[in-house]
Amino acid sequence: MTLDKCKQCESHILYRDGFVLCKFHNITEQRTTTTDENNETYLIACPGEEEVKDYKKIFPPRWSKREVRNS
Repeated sequence: MTLDKCKQCESHILYRDGFVLCKFHNITEQRTTTTDENNETYLIACPGEEEVKDYKKIFPPRWSKREVRNS
């Protein structure tokens, strides 16, 4: 879900740098955000979104990439 859509949701409380406070489940929860290459901000795993599967293609999990560390 984009941040703009989130702000229109009745469960939205506030947005700060990198997170949103939400009361979707009738308790205050913190939701993480991310920004894509077009500088559009998205919520990660918003409980109210229907198109979660589409965002998995846009933002693949970081743990699927192996990092090479020089010791």
